[in-house]
Amino acid sequence: MLSGLEFGLLLHTRHLIRGDRGASGRTELDAFWATAERAETDGYDHLWTGDSPRISQLDRAHADCLTIMAGLAARTGKIRIGAVPLIAALRNPVLLAHSLATLDVISDGRLLVGVSAAPQYKYAEREFAACGVPFAERAGRLEESIGVMRRLWTEESFSFQGKYYSWPEMKTPSGARRSSATAGLPWRRHWRPISRGGKRSIASRAPPAATSEISPRRCSRRFI
Repeated sequence: MLSGLEFGLLLHTRHLIRGDRGASGRTELDAFWATAERAETDGYDHLWTGDSPRISQLDRAHADCLTIMAGLAARTGKIRIGAVPLIAALRNPVLLAHSLATLDVISDGRLLVGVSAAPQYKYAEREFAACGVPFAERAGRLEESIGVMRRLWTEESFSFQGKYYSWPEMKTPSGARRSSATAGLPWRRHWRPISRGGKRSIASRAPPAATSEISPRRCSRRFI
């Protein structure tokens, strides 16, 4: 294995939520878990799953990536688990931060996330509209969401007033556990920053992603 070079496997999930889910569906799901377990045994560094509801093309819809990642966390023990690209702008950042922190806990710190402003296919605008999110706001919402999640994971309490999200001061899960030796969410020794992806015209206003691993205590001083 070349030093510093890592290998990941992208798992396809479209077939898991199509058509008749009888005996053949169970067989497909068993094969899916077996592939993930084999990747870990064979020495892959990470497993990835895609994210897209594909509301306009249901025959190409992916299984929900957060749910799949929870299953992968339960079926494996060492390999890192990620979603790429996670369409963060389609989700409420408070609920997304909660889900990702929970995933990080149950996977014992193996979570990786690559976020994007939007999928690059023809019907993306229609899907954003169906989820109640204006397509033109995707980049701004992504940038704001990352800032919100960073604060939820690292601060005891804070208020927020942004263009898309706002609330008065509230306590956070990390604040509730501040006396713990593992204070802060996600609760892990090293937190790998969230990576961003997208066209330059969309992502140019977002700060560059950090590339080194950082601890939760330092996370408040770095972009995730």
